[in-house]
Amino acid sequence: MEKQVENVIVNNPELIENNEFQELYRKLHDTSYSRDLTDVLMKAGIDPIPYFTKIPPYCCYESTLLDNVKLNPECVKIGEYAFFNSTVATIPLEHIYDIGTKAFCGSSIENVKIDTHCILSRHSFADCVLLKTVSFSDDITVLWGCFENCISLTDVHFDKKCSLEVNSFSGCTQLQNINLENCVGILDNALRGTAVEKVTLGEECKFVGSNVFAECKKLKQITLLNKNVQLDAMSFWSDNTPVIVKCYKGSYAHEQLDKMNNPFIYIEFI
Repeated sequence: MEKQVENVIVNNPELIENNEFQELYRKLHDTSYSRDLTDVLMKAGIDPIPYFTKIPPYCCYESTLLDNVKLNPECVKIGEYAFFNSTVATIPLEHIYDIGTKAFCGSSIENVKIDTHCILSRHSFADCVLLKTVSFSDDITVLWGCFENCISLTDVHFDKKCSLEVNSFSGCTQLQNINLENCVGILDNALRGTAVEKVTLGEECKFVGSNVFAECKKLKQITLLNKNVQLDAMSFWSDNTPVIVKCYKGSYAHEQLDKMNNPFIYIEFI
């Protein structure tokens, strides 16, 4: 055990007795010791996690002592790398407002449900190979690589507005169902390599980036409801797979599709 971790525990027994674990972690002054402190406490039969209103960074980094995690009802933030590559399978995230960089990256989490206007970070849930479903009840921006390479993910649902940034769901090879009617924009490679077959982009979708649907071998149809959506020259590149793109005749979207001169894009009118 790191000497500093041992010293903090020995010199602050009252913090353990009073369940003031947040103060105990603050006294470490170094996130690299957070995992060591968590392991020591949990091996002693003390679970500090339910006492946090903010989960400290690296708190359960690569921990193998987790399964069904319970949070404090007042917990609002998950620190960066907090559950990175850990065995956490279930955790209630409905009321979390901030999830740090790689907070759950590579973990064993199986489902994500968030009801708040949450701030996600880069790669928050990337490489979670057991993750199956994701749902958001409020407006959300899915940042760079947030769910990248979640190879078991099949369903993503947005109740309100969403924005997909670069590589947000790239490499989610089983992702078939994702509703994008309320999507306001999609950046490069956001759905690259997924299993989507039909996609409808609503009237508020302002732009579609490059290679968004690259390597989507099951893709058959894309519908563009915004007449003025900004398209990239490579927006609908799909590895020579024929794709029907539906738009309004004479619209700016129609004009851009014509200029692409892509023999694998078949334009149909709404």
